[in-house]
Amino acid sequence: MKEADSPWSKEDFTHHQHRRKKNHDYRSECKYHITLTKAPHAPLFGNLPKRINLEDPESINIEKNALGILIARYIRDIPRIEPRVALYQYIVMPDHVHFLINEKQRLDRPLGKLIGLLKSYITLEWHRIAPQSKDSEVFTPGFNDKIIFSHRSLDDVYRYIRLNPYRLAVRKERPDFFRKRRNILIGKREIQAYGNLFLLRNPFKYALVIHRADDDATFLEKLEKCLFLAAEGGVIVSAFISKREKEIRKEVEKAGGRIILVHDRPLEEKEKPARHDFDLCCEGRLLMISPTEYLSLPKTEHPGRSQCLDMNGLALGIAGRN
Repeated sequence: MKEADSPWSKEDFTHHQHRRKKNHDYRSECKYHITLTKAPHAPLFGNLPKRINLEDPESINIEKNALGILIARYIRDIPRIEPRVALYQYIVMPDHVHFLINEKQRLDRPLGKLIGLLKSYITLEWHRIAPQSKDSEVFTPGFNDKIIFSHRSLDDVYRYIRLNPYRLAVRKERPDFFRKRRNILIGKREIQAYGNLFLLRNPFKYALVIHRADDDATFLEKLEKCLFLAAEGGVIVSAFISKREKEIRKEVEKAGGRIILVHDRPLEEKEKPARHDFDLCCEGRLLMISPTEYLSLPKTEHPGRSQCLDMNGLALGIAGRN
């Protein structure tokens, strides 16, 4: 779709860390996965250790420097800053921070005020410790939040946060991991997977299926949800069969989003994806999957209706409840 033909305004769908979920009360009792990102001129918060054992993911941690230690201390102090908020888990990475919190009772002020206060405390204390940094911020403006709904398994979120150092270590030590073909099991089906397998472990996935009966308002609602999730670091799962699904994929990619593509046919021996998909796999932003049983289907330009329904069903199964 050309930009001139776009049915939505670019301004309406610009995503950044200030963007919050529409119609959500950020004072209410709720659980959140929060991400803060390092400002461009701030020092790293730490680094991976020199010796890493990729066979033991749980053993890999970030060696925090003085700034990282300071950040960790203030994150642990969140319940003291606001007693109605419980801290479940956190991880300090070299260039960002994740923490999982629970608003146990209704707050007097929105969550953003608490996060802003936390960031201010950290920045002021860092300026005191390192006066040469007084003209620079520690974090970028705003923050990224993922709302943890009741159907979402907290164990998945715990593991996702905890294994951040492991995923970073794999990217550094084994870049080929993101462009290998593997056969895996999803449920009881044998699936060929090519690209970033870590995307399957991301607890924030959304299955995109555009139905023929969907009107423009429904399409824009799904587009908004996909772009919001892309900005939050989630994963869009889809076969991207219809024209409108492909339009959304293009916008998600522009927003830097990550995708699990349900493909209509596994790759043949020694075959690689098309250049665009191959580059996205190498960047860790794409996982291509296809049931190996599709190899027995006749080669056609477009998959048949029953296969399309099966591909959409697989996307829904991978994403779980949306």
